[in-house]
Amino acid sequence: MDVFNPKLSDLVHTTKNRRDDWTQSFYRKKEWVKLAHKRKKYARHYCEWHYQGNPDFGLPGGQLVSIVGKQGVVHHIKDLRTHPELGLDWDNLVAICHMCHSLAHPEKLAKMHTRKSKSQKRE
Repeated sequence: MDVFNPKLSDLVHTTKNRRDDWTQSFYRKKEWVKLAHKRKKYARHYCEWHYQGNPDFGLPGGQLVSIVGKQGVVHHIKDLRTHPELGLDWDNLVAICHMCHSLAHPEKLAKMHTRKSKSQKRE
């Protein structure tokens, strides 16, 4: 399966672990790393949602939140797993801070909270 042109059915009908392996290999590709770096540079290393605003998450805009280095994420607006053909599409990317990325993916926060709760119960 070509990482940049997978069949959607190959992604949808695989197990979660294989799908995660596919996305992780995508994020290690040279083309992605270069494009993500260019997107952060384009945003002048500031969170695009804090600066431009995002009404979906109640962000008014006009704030400069640094995303230098690992402080930020280049986020796929349309999810990579459901829209692999847009993986390297500039218009499907946005450079955002970790807080905004958490707002975009509340399911990841719920998983982290569940894991912490289980580990606290073991103690």
